[in-house]
Amino acid sequence: MQKTGRVRYHGVFPCRSGTHDVPAMDISSQRASIWRRLAAMFYDGLVLVAVLIAASAILLLLNGGEPVASDNPWGHLWFFLVTYGFFAWFWTHGGQTLGMRAWKIRLVSADGGPLGWGQSLLRFLTALPAWLLLLIGITMLGSPAAPSLPGPLAFLSRLPPDLLTMIGAAWILWDNSRFSWRDAFCHSHVVNVSRSAPGSGSTDGDGD
Repeated sequence: MQKTGRVRYHGVFPCRSGTHDVPAMDISSQRASIWRRLAAMFYDGLVLVAVLIAASAILLLLNGGEPVASDNPWGHLWFFLVTYGFFAWFWTHGGQTLGMRAWKIRLVSADGGPLGWGQSLLRFLTALPAWLLLLIGITMLGSPAAPSLPGPLAFLSRLPPDLLTMIGAAWILWDNSRFSWRDAFCHSHVVNVSRSAPGSGSTDGDGD
């Protein structure tokens, strides 16, 4: 049979290989492993740093060349929107960030389709607590002075930084495991993607 080289998505919906439909498989057998998810996350983190540097430059220009105060709520809102927009655009347009493309995984809705903007916002918001704990903890470990945190988060500066870092890291690992409550809560799943090259068979790599 001649292969078309089209991407085949496994786990939650039927896919097409050549001219024959391939039946949908149990999603539990096609969930992406935690190692692939973490590797893609690291890749995306590097890209996001570059995006945030560009966003900082734009904000500097908009502020007349003056740095924005760390307690400025508009600055916080700007970086929130840039970060959300970075992930949400990829999630709603194909389900793959650059890191996910590199590691051949994809984020899909529970029905197998792409995420909507509302669903992507929910997924983004549910990831924030873990990342805030981790980043605040790392910042406190690397700085002798307590960070200046917004009112609702001010109490975190009184907690041991190593405790915040460990809780944040453990939370992120749990969120990216096969038992992720976040996947169930947001009705979305990260699944493996296999690519079939013309004239060759398809391969599925779980990475476990």
